[in-house]
Amino acid sequence: MVFAPKKINLQLAYVCKLSKSITLLFETLLYNYTLINHINRIKFKKTMKQLLQTILFSSILVFAVTISAAAHNGDDDKVTTQQTINNDIRVYPNPAVDYIRITDNDNVSKVWIYNILGKRVKAYDVEVSGMKFDIRDLPRGMYIVRLIDNNEELVMTRRINKINP
Repeated sequence: MVFAPKKINLQLAYVCKLSKSITLLFETLLYNYTLINHINRIKFKKTMKQLLQTILFSSILVFAVTISAAAHNGDDDKVTTQQTINNDIRVYPNPAVDYIRITDNDNVSKVWIYNILGKRVKAYDVEVSGMKFDIRDLPRGMYIVRLIDNNEELVMTRRINKINP
């Protein structure tokens, strides 16, 4: 009988230690799960914030380039801002390496290319349909292409990316 209570006490102590270990393990798992969820929420918020900042920056950049292009040009760039909406005209390929082309350019008489600072870096007179416009000497980056018609009116503005192979 003397041994029985000790044995029971040892078993109870073992069960208590096991219970504490299981509780500690459970608490650790719960903490890790909460921590992982918190980190994932932070990553999600950070990713969404970066995405929204990128979209906002791109919109501001295109707006700034358009305003800057209008402000920094010489007398030969007097173009009315009445833009004709024409979804049939495409500027391709985009991204471009050596040249760009314009589809359905019957209404287009000039092609002006601006860098992101709004400075005109290329100017072409459109002579024939399907003409290639050389951009090999431009550094890689984003450019704004403005298409101008015979009446010196803006037909369309498009953004292109120049890449180097």
